[in-house]
Amino acid sequence: MIDTQRRGQLAAEALGNPALQDALKAMRDDITQMWGACPARDLEGREHCWRLFKSMEKFEALLKAYVESGKADAAMLQRKQTPLEAVRSFVA
Repeated sequence: MIDTQRRGQLAAEALGNPALQDALKAMRDDITQMWGACPARDLEGREHCWRLFKSMEKFEALLKAYVESGKADAAMLQRKQTPLEAVRSFVA
């Protein structure tokens, strides 16, 4: 299992990856198109599109939460440094 900081770094890299952003946009567009083409009487089809959309949102939200958790963990560890360690890391 990877630690919180590393997971946050990896999530930030993923979110900054143009290929992932293109894929997420394509998914959003496909889901929107599917929903728009779905007949009003097709409740099951519309519900399926909604679940796809919410799953995609959840995926993005998890990545963003990993980034924030990693930042918080790094900040917490930074605060735990002794004053001498803080000066050394600042000077280095």
